[in-house]
Amino acid sequence: MQSACNQPAISMHDLSSVHRSHRYPGASFLTTSDHLSNTTADDGLEVRADSAYNIGYLFFRPSALPLVDAWLAKVLSDPTGSWDQGVFNDLAKSGSRALPTDVPVAPSSARLFAAFNGKLLGGVLPLALFCGGHSYFVAQIPQRRGVLPYSVHTTFQYGGADGKRWRLREAMLWEDPPSYYDPPGGLLRYEPHVPEALLSPAGGMHAPNTARNHIRLVEHQLAQLGGALALARALGRKLLLPPIVCAMDKAWYALDRCGAFSGAPCWALVGGASGGACDCAMDETPDCAIDETPDRELVERPDEEVSSHLERLRSEPISALSAWLDQPGMWGRSSP
Repeated sequence: MQSACNQPAISMHDLSSVHRSHRYPGASFLTTSDHLSNTTADDGLEVRADSAYNIGYLFFRPSALPLVDAWLAKVLSDPTGSWDQGVFNDLAKSGSRALPTDVPVAPSSARLFAAFNGKLLGGVLPLALFCGGHSYFVAQIPQRRGVLPYSVHTTFQYGGADGKRWRLREAMLWEDPPSYYDPPGGLLRYEPHVPEALLSPAGGMHAPNTARNHIRLVEHQLAQLGGALALARALGRKLLLPPIVCAMDKAWYALDRCGAFSGAPCWALVGGASGGACDCAMDETPDCAIDETPDRELVERPDEEVSSHLERLRSEPISALSAWLDQPGMWGRSSP
């Protein structure tokens, strides 16, 4: 069985040790998916044949060549207008159906499904071992289960290639040169102050006031971040970005009532079921592009308040900074 991956997906350990090819001898292909929750509690295949397949990692046997040839031909017929992953989904799912329950199937193959107009058997790799971006970075399914996944695909994130790199860096899956941690001018760090009233508001964090509580919580912290960025720029230092605590996930469509990405479990937000909050990925909160110089990028498009602070800092001596930073409201909006 041959494997293929695309660039934003990384291997956590040697994929040759997967040995799933002999566990599922009837499978022509195995694919990763955009599942947001796992459908099984073991390390076997997922059970849904109607998944949104993701081509971050694919495993093929020679018997899958008709599907691969059709896939290639379809993409080449419209190289600028076709989406390779969408084409794969359309072809692989054509005639897709679960194996009949009245036909004897080996236990190791019970989760395979008929695909490509019934010509092939396919399977969806387990979410906890072949992770998408949400299952690894947000819901943290493999971490909760205490397993090391084979791969992580940086999906469900924001900021393009910079955001992908930032997610990996936050998870300690990106190797930077020593100079990244020793920039000219040094570093600046601060401890965010988040009032208990924002972390545990009256009536609970979640519905019916999830959005309002989330916005108040995040805005309070971003105000502090704006002041710290202004100070770092005035001192010529790089800011060590602190975690941003939030109460909602981020998506490009409506979230579930509990604040999680639609289709993800509510416990994906740590404390979600009990009305708590969790640490957000940095690309989920500031409206910015992030790259290997995060403090520079974060002030590329500052809001008017931070812009005025920056102009003031350029004209005032460093001795004035302490009084300015201690002024009421500088380190966050008033608690509700």
